[in-house]
Amino acid sequence: SQLEKCDDNDYFEKGLEMAIEENNLKIKAIDISKFNCIEIDFKEDLKKANKLV
Repeated sequence: SQLEKCDDNDYFEKGLEMAIEENNLKIKAIDISKFNCIEIDFKEDLKKANKLV
């Protein structure tokens, strides 16, 4: 997969960019505003996310 080709320090989006360019991946935006959502980068973020569910 394209994610496996990425370096450990690359952002997730790098894998998407590579898949779009190399595999003609098609993506589209969807509205998720009615759902609880939080970006998880650190343990503290995970703790916050767990409080939402």
